Amino acid sequence: MDSLNEFLAAKTENQNESTVKVYENFYRRMVTFFPEDKKPIDFTRPDFMHILQNMNATSAGTFTVAKSYIRDWIQWMIDRGDMEQSQLDVLTKIQYYNLDYSDAYKTYYFRNFDELWESLDQNIELHLEGDFDNDGEFDTLRCAVYLSWYGFTLNEIVEILKSDISPTDSIVYRGEEHIPVRIGDKAMGYIRDYATKESFRSRKFGRPDGVEMRYKDSQYLFRSCKSAKMNPNQISAMTRYTNPFFDDIGKHFAFNKIYLSGVYYRIYLDEQENGTLKSTDFERLARLFSVPQEKLSIKSKKYDLSSRKYQQYLKYKEAFYPEVL
Repeated sequence: MDSLNEFLAAKTENQNESTVKVYENFYRRMVTFFPEDKKPIDFTRPDFMHILQNMNATSAGTFTVAKSYIRDWIQWMIDRGDMEQSQLDVLTKIQYYNLDYSDAYKTYYFRNFDELWESLDQNIELHLEGDFDNDGEFDTLRCAVYLSWYGFTLNEIVEILKSDISPTDSIVYRGEEHIPVRIGDKAMGYIRDYATKESFRSRKFGRPDGVEMRYKDSQYLFRSCKSAKMNPNQISAMTRYTNPFFDDIGKHFAFNKIYLSGVYYRIYLDEQENGTLKSTDFERLARLFSVPQEKLSIKSKKYDLSSRKYQQYLKYKEAFYPEVL
């Protein structure tokens, strides 16, 4: 598409290499969702909605960014005489809540902990070609995923000490405040075993029987054979072992989505007990999203945190629990 190349040349002029890459990836992917039988000047509201839905902008924030990128392209096309102002007006009126993200949510999010557990098992089984006797190679990944579901961010996960794990109760203590977080018994068993392990067997070096790798002595729960304390990037990078099999089971692992899945599921359970959540219920939103109440009530022309978080939760519920909408 010659016009896209011209647009990208204009859009990326005087931009640094990383910004150029972001724009090129977005716009070259965008055109793959154009209707094959139409020229851009014939695009209508359903066409723009189709493009936005397929750009995987599943949060209100990423939706806003994607929409602004598309708006820039349309404006450039208008200036060339290849699209009309009325089409830009149509795009402007499309809001996050207008789109059906059910398929994207079912790919990137999880209905409940059992689905997360089973999906991770399936991915690891595919990676190991059906051999589950892996002697703990994936324990670090498993425990990080489980803790993410139960409300720990990556930054919090790497700070967990072995002493933060209760020896008697299904509790892991979070942060300097030592806040108790209740963990499901199924996950807690894995976490407790992982904390006491001294080594694991790895197949990264090509030997089918694996090579024994010893963890560094450490007070931290998340350590490796090279480091006494892992960092968030190292934890996040572990999903490269599972995501190559995304197409086989229709699931993609991303820690921020796993974290939000756990948050949304707990909100769903809270609604069953305490009634439907509303976007103006700041105190309850603050508690359920673990965000200071003063931040939830910040409003401006372009920013309304409570509304965004509420709308994202509704999209999750729409995908997994449509019967209670």
